[in-house]
Amino acid sequence: MGARRPDHPQRPLLVPLIAAYTGARREEIAGLMPKDIIKVECTLCFDIDGNDLRRIKNLPSQRKVPIHSHLIELGFMDYVEALRTKGSPFLVPRFGRRFGKLRQEARAANAGGYR
Repeated sequence: MGARRPDHPQRPLLVPLIAAYTGARREEIAGLMPKDIIKVECTLCFDIDGNDLRRIKNLPSQRKVPIHSHLIELGFMDYVEALRTKGSPFLVPRFGRRFGKLRQEARAANAGGYR
């Protein structure tokens, strides 16, 4: 996730670092999109909220979590900007695509009346 290749879609430590610094659940991270990186006053944050690809567990799970300075030092915002430029729908493309496929399969299975 450094300055050398900020647009690399498989940064091996990205998901564990986001999890460690935010306490976010795996499913929350998988559903993050580049548009979920926002600025609140002067602080960059993850906007963890429900969307088409991600449900939140409960209302208190809806939150804005500041992005740790270490992630920013590692070039996280360069990475996010590269994804925005490419038009990537996911913050972690391979992880997110897999999650989106699983979500679609679950919805299809539930369409038959199973819950």
